[in-house]
Amino acid sequence: MHQLVQGELFVRLRAACPPGHVVFMAPIDYDLPSGDRVEPDLIVVPLSSIGEKRLEGPALLVVEIASPGSKTNDFVTKRAAYAQAGIPAYWIIDPARNHILALRLVDGQYQPYADTDGLLTLDWPPAVSFSVAELVRPPA
Repeated sequence: MHQLVQGELFVRLRAACPPGHVVFMAPIDYDLPSGDRVEPDLIVVPLSSIGEKRLEGPALLVVEIASPGSKTNDFVTKRAAYAQAGIPAYWIIDPARNHILALRLVDGQYQPYADTDGLLTLDWPPAVSFSVAELVRPPA
């Protein structure tokens, strides 16, 4: 399920990527300014963040796809690390609940700007419209 959601969302994000940006999906290493290295499920970065061996520098959006064993890591640990790194947008997708939480960085803390188990339509950071149910059961 994780791979299906990741692949379907990658296609949508790639089509909606802002000019001068690119989307990557795991496995891809990303070095945070703190020196920590993470492997987000999906990440949108400017072309300038592509290093020789891994991604480094600013990111526009990070997406994590939650699973029963990763929820604390995604909702607490990575949320704090990505906020500290100054990443403007962080999405957490929970396929088991057909749910997405879209967070925007405001004064160093993530605040929800979308929290739904239905259709999600966003104009930022990439303009996209989808539901988690569509990612779980893509059209034939």
